[in-house]
Amino acid sequence: MLEQWWGSFEVPEGQEGRFEVSALQLWVRHVPGEWRLKSLVDDERQAQPFSWSCQPVDSSAAPSEASLLRLVTRANDDRVFVRPALADRAIVVHTETPMLLLPNQSVELFMGLPLWVVVSQTENGEPLLDLPIWRPSDTWFGPPTQEGELCYAGRTSARLNMADMPVRSNLAWTVIKLRNTGKRALPFERLRVPGTSLGLYAAQNGWLWTETVHIDKRGAAFQTEARLGEPPREVAGPLERVSRSRAELSGTPLARALRVLVG
Repeated sequence: MLEQWWGSFEVPEGQEGRFEVSALQLWVRHVPGEWRLKSLVDDERQAQPFSWSCQPVDSSAAPSEASLLRLVTRANDDRVFVRPALADRAIVVHTETPMLLLPNQSVELFMGLPLWVVVSQTENGEPLLDLPIWRPSDTWFGPPTQEGELCYAGRTSARLNMADMPVRSNLAWTVIKLRNTGKRALPFERLRVPGTSLGLYAAQNGWLWTETVHIDKRGAAFQTEARLGEPPREVAGPLERVSRSRAELSGTPLARALRVLVG
């Protein structure tokens, strides 16, 4: 069971709220006509549970090395909104070992995707702050030419069983349904997950899920046919949508995001 860490948070004028989830710490200071946001990511604190507190500005404990962002506003609302989001690039996730999918077979894989935190002054409003709970490393997917793509590297392996999934507040889970309808075995060890095209859905136990990604490999050349399906309510239970995808918010065509997914 994970505690919900997104929603609206009240910070009266003259107060500073401290938000913490996993490796990310945020300090949200509200002074007349201004919000001051400080952030700090410490990978050593990834197991830290969610916490929120509010205290007078004079007793702030924000460290000097935290990044500072100052926002001038005439709005009188004492609330800020925090919502989860997926990364601003695709995520490349490795299987635990190289795998072969036999002809006319299918497999269901569970993949953990790193989460970002978006802070805004209104629900689903323009982001004031948009940053990862922990920043994944960069990786390249595809040929070393213009056909390839700069992605993030996932830190968890693809899982075959839901029971093997770690319980973490800094991850969302995606189900990949991969089917091989060709006449040869399909080798794969990396999957590119189009996180920018996926929304987020909250389960009753606090876990976050995305839509299911369906990938069919056909023919001798393993042509790809990909589509997004419904979120996996059959394994996650009842789900409530909490965030739209970045692609939906920006108008990016879905076909571009799904062009190459298996490597």
